[in-house]
Parts: sequence; structure tokens; C-alpha cells
Amino acid sequence: MNIQERINNIEKELEDIKKEIKENKKWIPKYGEEAKPYLEYLKEKEKYMNTFTQEEWSDYRLDKYSFLYNTYNSKLVESVAFCYRYLNHPYFRTEKERDDFIKKYEKQILHELGKK
Repeated sequence: MNIQERINNIEKELEDIKKEIKENKKWIPKYGEEAKPYLEYLKEKEKYMNTFTQEEWSDYRLDKYSFLYNTYNSKLVESVAFCYRYLNHPYFRTEKERDDFIKKYEKQILHELGKK
């Protein structure tokens, strides 16, 4: 395969990826300034991924504040976990932490879910 054929194949693959992203409504941030809010969101989310120790997860009396996406009304809703734990999901020690996180990063959360 010559260089031009390789270039053509890569361009075709790129077009297929763009089409798939558009059809699936996936959001991929661009470079530079547009990526900064999303990277900030990912760092903040990571901070809350391991808020509780395994021992604390075993304590069903300890509230673990979180949020869910309501597919019926297409909104984020507050949640409190006691014994169920979702992977790759942030949990907060207080309602205020959770509410502040949602308020600050709602756009990024929704985009990550493939919404909006």
C-alpha cells in the first residue's frame, strides 16, 4: 500500500468516526480553551470517586450523596446511596457538595451522558 492509499484510508476512518460521534451524540471536547472546563470537571469528579473508604461503604447509616439522570424528564436528580454503589460515579459527604458539583458541572455531566 502506498502513502496516498494510507492517507485515504485514514481520512475514511476519520470520517467514519465523525459520523459515529454525530449519530451517537457523543461529545468530545476540542483542544485548548474548549477542553479546559471538561478537564477541570474530570479532575473534580475523580476527587469524589473515592470519597468513602470500604469500611464507610459498609456503614448503611452513613449517607452517601449522589445524583442520577432521570430519563423521563431528562434532568439530573439528587440521590442518596446507602448500600448500592455505581462504578465510575462520584459520591459526596454532604448535600451541599453534591449540589455545588451539579451546579458547576451540569453541562459536562449531561454531555458525558450523551445528552444535549
